[in-house]
Amino acid sequence: MVAYADTSFFFSLYAQDANTAHAGRVAATLDAALVITPLQRHELRNAFRLAVFRREITLAECQNLLDSVEADTKAGVFDARQKSLAIKAGLKVKP
Repeated sequence: MVAYADTSFFFSLYAQDANTAHAGRVAATLDAALVITPLQRHELRNAFRLAVFRREITLAECQNLLDSVEADTKAGVFDARQKSLAIKAGLKVKP
């Protein structure tokens, strides 16, 4: 099974907001891997930058969040599951 979440859910998982505790509880109960699309990663990065503009987080906090998303992406936290599904569907994927 694959679980899809919206960008606000990912924001709450990475940054501290009113929904962070609830998002963490939901994520902990999922039996499926969370899938994040390239568009969602883009939206998430923009959401972090908007939080800086709104003075909800500092620029340093924003950079740490951006680095965390990048590290998770490079580590295959999200893409590994997506690549596996694409290969099973007979699609070509980049290494």
